Amino acid sequence: LSGSGRSGELVTRNLADGKGYVLGLDEAPSGLLTEVDDGKGNLLRLSYAYGPSYAGIGQRPVVLTQLVTESVGEEQQTTEYRYAEPVMNPATGAFLGYKTVEKRVAGVREKESYVQKPDGLGLLVDAVVQDVRRAELQKHQTHSYEVATFKGVSFHRPTESSSWLEE
Repeated sequence: LSGSGRSGELVTRNLADGKGYVLGLDEAPSGLLTEVDDGKGNLLRLSYAYGPSYAGIGQRPVVLTQLVTESVGEEQQTTEYRYAEPVMNPATGAFLGYKTVEKRVAGVREKESYVQKPDGLGLLVDAVVQDVRRAELQKHQTHSYEVATFKGVSFHRPTESSSWLEE
């Protein structure tokens, strides 16, 4: 195996026939929704890429990296997403999700932290919203949950949410 130094390119050589093969890995082959147009002047464009690489993650998941929103009479808005701290199932080693997701849109940065467990995927536990022009001003939110059961099915029920401003 060798590479050209370009992002996401893998070159292999088949020893049986001596031919080389190139596999481009720049774009994630997701098969996911990439555009929504309601025919009334509203358009969403979604872009995906492979998630960050970490030791033990195995196959990197495809994640949303950018959402572009266009509406008649409004400025185009671009939201970018970054992911960190993958969580693996301790029993199976399967990827559960990322503990931290960061969103950036129109000068605002939002960092969200999630609980990723086999029995409670993607529960938002806290978020910090920050205007990049006034980094000292932050809005904090926290959420807590309890395990509840309905008709024999366990789920996480929200018990408390709070938010505050910090300067």
